[in-house]
Amino acid sequence: MKTIPNDLFFNEIEKILLAGENVSITVKGRSMMPLLHSGRDIVVLAPVSKQKLKIGRIVLFRYNERYLLHRIIKIVGENFIIQGDGTRNIENATAADIIGVVVAIIRKNGKKIYLPNLKENIYFRLWYLLKPFRRYLLAI
Repeated sequence: MKTIPNDLFFNEIEKILLAGENVSITVKGRSMMPLLHSGRDIVVLAPVSKQKLKIGRIVLFRYNERYLLHRIIKIVGENFIIQGDGTRNIENATAADIIGVVVAIIRKNGKKIYLPNLKENIYFRLWYLLKPFRRYLLAI
């Protein structure tokens, strides 16, 4: 197996998305738990469009020379306030920083969940309301 640096990997992802094509990547990291699990879940990313950049959507974006896959929790003018479901850190981004929008999740068993959908919207609203208790819930 060959390993390539994240910069090269995400540059290629960005090129594919800019060409107007969807791309699938395996999730790495714990910042979107409990919704997404590292090494198990795959996300399908679509090119960015202004209509897709709404509160609750999961986006791939550039932040401090890194690439993160987190959720838009607030929009203030042209700025997006973004946070992982499993983290307390909050990031700020502009539309130019956002490279792709998650349009589906593929589970380990092959089940494909298209986003946005009602169930996921309810999950986001409830999880957002539980913000003060998240770290305790995640510890369980």
